[in-house]
Amino acid sequence: MFHSAGRDRRAHRTTTLPDAPALAVLQGVSKTFGSGDTAVHALARFDLTITAGELLVVLGPSGSGKTTLLNVVGGIEAPTTGSISIAGRALTGLDAKGMSALRREALSFVYQFFNLVPTLTAYENIAVLAELTGGSVRTRVDEVLGEVGLAECADRFPAQLSGGQQQRVAIARALVNRPRLLLCDEPTGALDLDTGRSVLGLLQGLCHRDDRAVVLVTHNQAIAAIADRVLRMRSGHIVDDMHQRTPLAASEVCW
Repeated sequence: MFHSAGRDRRAHRTTTLPDAPALAVLQGVSKTFGSGDTAVHALARFDLTITAGELLVVLGPSGSGKTTLLNVVGGIEAPTTGSISIAGRALTGLDAKGMSALRREALSFVYQFFNLVPTLTAYENIAVLAELTGGSVRTRVDEVLGEVGLAECADRFPAQLSGGQQQRVAIARALVNRPRLLLCDEPTGALDLDTGRSVLGLLQGLCHRDDRAVVLVTHNQAIAAIADRVLRMRSGHIVDDMHQRTPLAASEVCW
């Protein structure tokens, strides 16, 4: 059960944060899997603007289109119809090389499962991606490990880290390319309450630095309390889009 610790959380409906630059714009986006009578319409004429500096939590039951939304925004899946732009660049027409370049420059993913290479240290797991971004690998890896509070764990292997620490390494790896847009799919789904709060607190802080936006997909209703903006989905449609004036600190969330 979610508890609000007595705070008054008044909200109003909106579509963007005032005066914030747009990082992702979806116009008329649909995504259909299959055809004919067996077709599944995962997204239906979807319009959405994601703005800098916001933590956007996307809620909905299984099959509502949440993960499909992340995948089309991240260029993993192409929309059936409509247009998408990321940091001012249109995804339409990008080949695999162009899409890879855009991911390196503008966006990153964090998943429920950490996907760390067990034979590499925390430092090495991040360095593998840092080598693709240019500049000093050591400087970048040290910087992001410090950003997630794991500077002292650089030489530890995943098996020597707690679940929360492993997820922080995964987040550090996602940050190594300095993404403007961080896309998170159930990032606390494999964590206990206290560890999950810690990771949520990290994500909450990240979205308010460097004009970055964090999009967090979850089925956990309680997590919506920390969001600047909450998007609720059902059957591929937006059924509610709400900007919260006073999000809770992650440490206050219970589920």
